[in-house]
Amino acid sequence: MAPAAMAVLRAVLPAPTAYGRAMATWGGLSVLGATAGNLLSGVIAELLSWRWTFAVPLAVAGAALALTPRLLPDIAPNRGRALDLPGALLATAGITLASYGLVVVTGAPLRSSAGVLVPLLGGTALLGAFWYAERRARDPLLPPRFLLDRRRGLALMAIALSACGTAMTFVILSLHLQQARDWSPMRTSAAFVPFAVALIASGRAAGPLIGRYGAGTVMAAGLGTGAAGLALLALTGLDADTAYAYGLLPGLVLLPAGAAASFAGAAVLATYGVPPARTGLAAGVLNTAMEFGPTVLLAVLLTLGSDAWSLAVTAAALAAVALLNHRAERPVRTERSVRVK
Repeated sequence: MAPAAMAVLRAVLPAPTAYGRAMATWGGLSVLGATAGNLLSGVIAELLSWRWTFAVPLAVAGAALALTPRLLPDIAPNRGRALDLPGALLATAGITLASYGLVVVTGAPLRSSAGVLVPLLGGTALLGAFWYAERRARDPLLPPRFLLDRRRGLALMAIALSACGTAMTFVILSLHLQQARDWSPMRTSAAFVPFAVALIASGRAAGPLIGRYGAGTVMAAGLGTGAAGLALLALTGLDADTAYAYGLLPGLVLLPAGAAASFAGAAVLATYGVPPARTGLAAGVLNTAMEFGPTVLLAVLLTLGSDAWSLAVTAAALAAVALLNHRAERPVRTERSVRVK
């Protein structure tokens, strides 16, 4: 649904400036949806049952189905391109196998477990076959050159890592608060209210900041801020004897403030300069990066050691992408200054 919705958004707002502002908002809304689910889940589990959490997306889907014919334009499909079915099958099977291998990883060394190595190696081989098939396909699902743009690649890395960082925080802290501190589901959800407030505030500010300082600068600043928040949580957030006010709260404010800004800037960069005919492709790649973070990257990082170590490594990865983006933006700024002179 997400790639299709982004393609429709391009048709509704064809002007580059308006579309850029819309993509900045899109980036903030993406992480806000996950946060809202985390807040509501505790309330629903406390008052009703965890099974009722699945009613929320059903209600949203029902409302969308009812409103879509009335509010969105009827866009004619492009019949000139063929569906890359082999590419779709190879990509889906490769990601599924690799993810399954990460899910079944245990404390045993990888080389001693065929149940882990076979899906991991098989998934990697299928993804390699997917890359080879895309180079030869007439209408590839993912043209290899599409990912060679340096700024787009960094933006996709920023989206995946930011999504991974926020999902990791939800998982680790939700378990920590209920198991180590014996908090109820309702109180655990309430602990993330400042997270949601900071996320909304940063998301609202991201659009004007991108218009003034540029998407790359805002993305890098957001990555750095998010890295600081994750580092604080790794240092003090998992100590059951440390008070919430100064052990958890600072990280729960810095991380969402940075995540919303990095998402907004990265969403603009990931779709910048893409021809209208390839908006769906850009949207699909962006959405894949957004889902890749909380699944594959999260599974990988959680196998590295303790929870604090996983948070710290994610913080270091965010900081590294921020530094790479700063170096990538420098030639662009230099070129612009020469042109002005």
